[in-house]
Amino acid sequence: DGVYVSALTGIPLFDSSTKFDSGSGWPSFTAPFDPEHVTEVKDVSHGMVRVEVRDAAAGEHGVGHLGHVFDDGPGGKPRYCINSAAVRFVPRAEFEAQKKAAPAAAEGAQGSAAAEK
Repeated sequence: DGVYVSALTGIPLFDSSTKFDSGSGWPSFTAPFDPEHVTEVKDVSHGMVRVEVRDAAAGEHGVGHLGHVFDDGPGGKPRYCINSAAVRFVPRAEFEAQKKAAPAAAEGAQGSAAAEK
């Protein structure tokens, strides 16, 4: 149980509760962790028309390629077919601890900047 985060930017991309065995050999998910964390771009390479999935935090111009999304997932849901090298699994307890530490660190940095003024 946990979260798959971007190997490039560290943002959460997929929750393990949405992972399933598609039989493709690629990690497959039915939904992103947060739709704002991925971008979908039409891909016409290799003589096919597909939808590429990218890490939204990685910017433009093909950086942050994660894989592709198809419309043949279980129960009519999408199948996000993701390159395993593009994600890193974080156990749920570690992910939750990081979430709690991140706002405290940000507040501390803001407090330090205000103190310097």
